This record gives sequence, C-alpha cells and structure tokens, in this order.
Amino acid sequence: MFILPMILLAWSSFFFDETTFVSDKPEIYQYSETIESSMHLKKILPTESETENEMLNKRDDMETLEALFMDKKAFREKILSYEDTFANNSYNGKVDAEQPFTYQNGEIPILISAPHTTKHIREGKIKDADIYTGSIALFLSELTGTHLLYTTGLSDDANYIQNGKYKEELTKVVEENNIQYVIDIHGAAKSRPFDIDLGTVHGKSLDSQTVSQIKSVFFEKGIANVLENGVFAASTSGTITNYSFNELQTQAVQIEINRKYRDPRNDLDSFYSLLQSLVEIVNHLEQ
Repeated sequence: MFILPMILLAWSSFFFDETTFVSDKPEIYQYSETIESSMHLKKILPTESETENEMLNKRDDMETLEALFMDKKAFREKILSYEDTFANNSYNGKVDAEQPFTYQNGEIPILISAPHTTKHIREGKIKDADIYTGSIALFLSELTGTHLLYTTGLSDDANYIQNGKYKEELTKVVEENNIQYVIDIHGAAKSRPFDIDLGTVHGKSLDSQTVSQIKSVFFEKGIANVLENGVFAASTSGTITNYSFNELQTQAVQIEINRKYRDPRNDLDSFYSLLQSLVEIVNHLEQ
C-alpha cells in the first residue's frame, strides 16, 4: 500500500533536484542584471532545440569567462601572456620554428583561423601584425573547444597569396575534421568606420540569417557598429574566407575587429565584451 506513494515521492525529489541546478547558480542572474541586458539570461536558458549537454557546455563557457573577469588583473595578465607568443622579436614571432604556424586540435567542427598574429610579407613588403588577434583566438579556442590555426612567425601573408603551406594545413584540418565553419580573425585600425566588419564574399560565404544572428550577438554586448562587407569583403581569391568557401565548400566569415576592442591594457571591458560575443557566436554556430 505504501509502495506507490514512496515511488512518487522519490520521483518528485529527483525532478526537483534536476530543475534547481540553474537557481543554484545565482551569479548567472545577477550578472544579467548588473553587467549585461536580460538578453544574456535568455541565451543561457534552454530552448526547445537544445539538448541538456549543449546547454551545460554553453553555461560552462560563459561562466568560465565571467569567473575569469572577476579578477581583472589576472584576466589581463592571462591575455598578455598569450600575446607574448606573438610579440617575440618585435612581432616577428618565433624565428627558428620549422613552420611559421601552429595547429591545435579541437572538439567541435569549427575552425578559428588567425593568419596575422605576427608580421607577414605581402608583395615583398613586411606588414605589421594584427596585434591581440592571436590572444583572442587562443582564448576563444580554449573556452569553446574549437580547432585553431594561427601564425607564429614571419611568413608570406596567408590571407593574400593563392596557396601556400598555411592553406595546405587549413585544407587538411577542414577535410579531416569535417569542419562546418571557418572563422578568420583579423584586426583593423582604430580609424576604420566600424567596430566589426564581417567579410562574407558579398553574401556568398555565409547565409544571411546567420549573419543577422551574429550581428545581434555583438549588438547585445554593446558592439553596435557592425557592418557586412563594409570595407573588407574577403572577396579576393587569396583570402582564407574565400578559399574556404570556394575551394573547400565550407561556410566561412572574416571578422575584422577594430583596434579599440583589441586593447586590453587600456580598455579591458571592451576586450571582454568582444570575447563574450565571440563565445556566444561559436556556441550558436555549434547548434
């Protein structure tokens, strides 16, 4: 007679525990109210299309980043330690490396590319590095589990020449890991008329709905001036984005980031907003 009530009690206890795992983390709600808009809360709560594991991974990514940012000094030092890899020898990077680039294996079918982390050669001239694009790429990959390909030393401009060893490695990574998206990270000067410029080969390399969603993520984080193909469309055949789409049949986007969001020494909050945005974008693409 008492068996059924006890079973019901056990089941109710189980479901209560499962549904309270969000409320056990009040910092998620507090963060939404004090640092970002309520849109952040909407992002971390489950939707019908998300599995429990996907949701937990998203929460882990954002909570890890939020926790790191609580100690701003340590957060800045972590970024600067990443950048030291590229800043060696006045941003010539490693001069004795066998290859002037490095690949790191990932867990999800998205590849982050950063071909301008160090100085590079275009038409016989040495061009400056897109500083902090390397540390952005390393941080983003660490948080989200993406595959990662980045330069570590002076070499031909992988985002300009038609082929080259960087693109050979890119091709290998995409084909062997069934990569679904290539995100190519670049840096733009502070004088450029945008915060972010998304290069999509004039709308060919990434569908319009995904572009709109990416823009929305940036906007939610206060990065409002986001263009698509405004200045840098990634339309020439030598770009990573164009090559990924046309040669590897893989969706791709070139993200040009204004210098004001790549200055963690003087504006850590803006750098943090950028990282938040990129983490959410990767999480969205992974779905």
